[in-house]
Amino acid sequence: YPLEDIVIPVIIDARVIKRIYITARMEIAKGQRTPVENGLPRMESALTERLVVYFQKHFAKKRRPDLRGIKREMVGAAQQVYGDMITDVLLITVFEQ
Repeated sequence: YPLEDIVIPVIIDARVIKRIYITARMEIAKGQRTPVENGLPRMESALTERLVVYFQKHFAKKRRPDLRGIKREMVGAAQQVYGDMITDVLLITVFEQ
């Protein structure tokens, strides 16, 4: 199931130093499409909250995005919102600007 494109600002020392753009899809369990669609606003909010914090910590020490870390945070947000309805989150594109 496609997610809306995500743009997360990376804020270090009260300043946006870059933005991370993410295109992703969720793998959903059979028959769960309607509940997943109904929960999309909560999913978008959970993703934003988790990724803003993750990127602040990550980019305080490193210069490049970590795909494994991004996927881990996105799967965590999906399980927080949907539980077992989501089987995986697939990263399509990740880039910074």
